[in-house]
Parts: sequence; structure tokens; C-alpha cells
Amino acid sequence: MSHDNWIGTENSPTFDLLLSLADKASHNNNMAYCYVWASNKFYMQKYNKPAYKNHFDVLSAFALYQTRAWKLFRKHPIDRYKLGANSYISVCGATVKKYQDDPDGENFFKFLDAQRDIFVE
Repeated sequence: MSHDNWIGTENSPTFDLLLSLADKASHNNNMAYCYVWASNKFYMQKYNKPAYKNHFDVLSAFALYQTRAWKLFRKHPIDRYKLGANSYISVCGATVKKYQDDPDGENFFKFLDAQRDIFVE
């Protein structure tokens, strides 16, 4: 079980709750796009096509993932949950901006490579 699968269960394991909140509080736009880059690399090797082809795909997937995060933030309003909420709002805003700057995804794959390079160094 991932540290998010227990969301919605009656009793949340404290360690998993803290791990999940910390994970969400540490999200940032670069991290999200590195996940996209890694997912695309995996999909290219396995299916010969990328999982994400443009910023709209990223924004759409992130919105679906956020649903679990917001359930967590609402169910467990501990002192630091706002860090996670603010992190998600920031990533969403940055992703919307990337989509607006490149709506057709013409520079999408170059952008992903640049994000990867930031974290490889």
C-alpha cells in the first residue's frame, strides 16, 4: 500500500499520515515535472509512447491526483496541513502558467529535459 492508499479508511496510521502530509508539503513545480519526465521515460521504454505529451496532460493528471490530497487536508486539519495545500496551489498555478505559455506543447519535451537537468546536477 502506498502512503496515500489508506486515505478514506477509518483509522489512518500515524506514520503514513505524516509521510503523506510531508510528501504533499514538499511538492514543487520542478519536482512535478521531473516525475512527468521519469514517467515519460518509462512509458517510452514499455509502450513506445509518452504518458504526457503537453502541459495540458500534466495539468489534467495533477488535478486528479490533487483530489486525494484535498481529502487528506480536509480530514486531518493539523497545524501544518496548510503547507501541503499551499504547495499544491503553487504547483497548480505554475502548471497553468506553463500551459498558457505553451498551449500546443511545442517546447514541452525540451522543457522536461531542462527540468531533469536541474535535478541531475
